[in-house]
Amino acid sequence: LKSMYDIEKIKVAVFTDAHVGSHSKLKVLEASVKDALARKPDVVVFGGDNLEGFLNSYAAVTRYGMTYDFVERYEEQLKSLVDKSEVNPRLVSLLKESMLKVRYNIDEQPSIFLNKLFPLIDDVSLRGGALIYTSGNHPNKTEEGWHRDEATTLAGYTVAHLTGNIKALGMMKGYIEIARNFVTSEAKQPDGLYSSPQALQAVEKVLNTMEELVERDFLAIKKALKNIRVISGSEYGADELEVNGIKMFVSHKIGKDSESSMLNFVEKKETDAVVGIAGHDHIFATDYAGGKLLVKVHSNQDSLDNPYTKRIAMPIGPFLNGYAFLELEVNKKTNSIFKANVIPVFETDLLRVDKVDEIVRDKLTNLTIRKQRS
Repeated sequence: LKSMYDIEKIKVAVFTDAHVGSHSKLKVLEASVKDALARKPDVVVFGGDNLEGFLNSYAAVTRYGMTYDFVERYEEQLKSLVDKSEVNPRLVSLLKESMLKVRYNIDEQPSIFLNKLFPLIDDVSLRGGALIYTSGNHPNKTEEGWHRDEATTLAGYTVAHLTGNIKALGMMKGYIEIARNFVTSEAKQPDGLYSSPQALQAVEKVLNTMEELVERDFLAIKKALKNIRVISGSEYGADELEVNGIKMFVSHKIGKDSESSMLNFVEKKETDAVVGIAGHDHIFATDYAGGKLLVKVHSNQDSLDNPYTKRIAMPIGPFLNGYAFLELEVNKKTNSIFKANVIPVFETDLLRVDKVDEIVRDKLTNLTIRKQRS
């Protein structure tokens, strides 16, 4: 059946709502990047609010893990579950985790986030893939005048990073040429290191191979710079993009209370995109609207520390954190999805769960929730 149509396969990794600077789960983010590297995506989508900005509209809400008596209560519960010798090491582990949740200034947030993602960005770039950056509502509400546009900022840092890689490869080209000149010069000497035809041939083969590899990476990264797409300027950050002949609609919010929202375009059939990708709600969900597959991706902000997830009628826990991976087969003749495999990758898939710690946190979380509700 596939041979009857023009079927294009595309793999997409989506990272959204990391909220670096405000209780981001950097450990999960690192594990998500490692998992995505193994899956070899063609496209990486950054769905907005990966930076926190200065916005903190939840200041009046008591955050789990920040109450003054949390450590005491955590230690008390531990003592009833583990040997005394285990208590202090586990408290040290808790301290390290708390330090990862330190609030970072907005100027530090882009580098903290991208330093975790650069291994994946480099891999996708070297394979000729695309990077899509969209803006979230948090950084873009930080200041008036859109001076802190998230998509523009992250794309700018990425361009600088890849440009640095190109310069490094250019230097390697120079070093290879210097080595070639040295070898040629030595080969002309009667007692030179490479005077034997066999030695000269072997070294030239190595240098040629190195030159081919460097040139391949050089051209791939130059192409990757043209494959950086930026959707900026609003908290919806909605736009239709084409990658490898496949149209996708990317947005921070799905919502339809704005002319620029994804759902508004989809319901009015003003987009030819085969799939819509969004975040914002910190939960994973898939649905169809206007004949289009819509995917809402979960977050990397700790759900136990996130007042947003506390206010909605749903359970909270590590199953809410992680990233999403899409494997799509698209019929380019009919501009429709032939096959879709949408994989939500959660913290529980990425990291081994410490059962004792999980029991303690469950107890303390239930106490906190009951206290807040009462």
